[in-house]
Amino acid sequence: SMAAEQVEAVSRLAVVVFSKDRPYQLCSCLASLLRCVTGVSLEISVLFKASSEQFAQSYEVVRALFRRGDAAIRWEEEKDGRPLGALLDEAVARAEAGGAGGLLFTVDDALWLCTLDAGAALRLLRAESGVYAFHAKLCPRIEYAHPNDKFMRVPRFTAFLEGT
Repeated sequence: SMAAEQVEAVSRLAVVVFSKDRPYQLCSCLASLLRCVTGVSLEISVLFKASSEQFAQSYEVVRALFRRGDAAIRWEEEKDGRPLGALLDEAVARAEAGGAGGLLFTVDDALWLCTLDAGAALRLLRAESGVYAFHAKLCPRIEYAHPNDKFMRVPRFTAFLEGT
């Protein structure tokens, strides 16, 4: 039924993880993400770049570790003829075509320490027309933007309780 298809779409979360020359940080990121993000089926795409043969070999080690588990992870390497923008476009298109209920962007040095009910976040996004995004603040003291080399003003966040 249509209702069952909508529930299925909401319960699937596409995740895009960006990584450049940090395979072992990526390993910790993926392990913590898989342990802590609940309430959804994760479809993970790792978009990575290895600038040397040593990094490429290390990414292969990480891939092998995650082949043994339950995780279905798609690995896409940025290289000549396959720029990051194209890889990202493809990942987003796969999420849309696959009917994912949402899209999560993260980076290889993000560690997930507490349980996050992503299913509840997706239900909130579908139910509240004024809610456009869900932000998982990994640490309350992260206020410094490295690309800008300055502290940033943290946007106002509103807490929602499911069912209210």
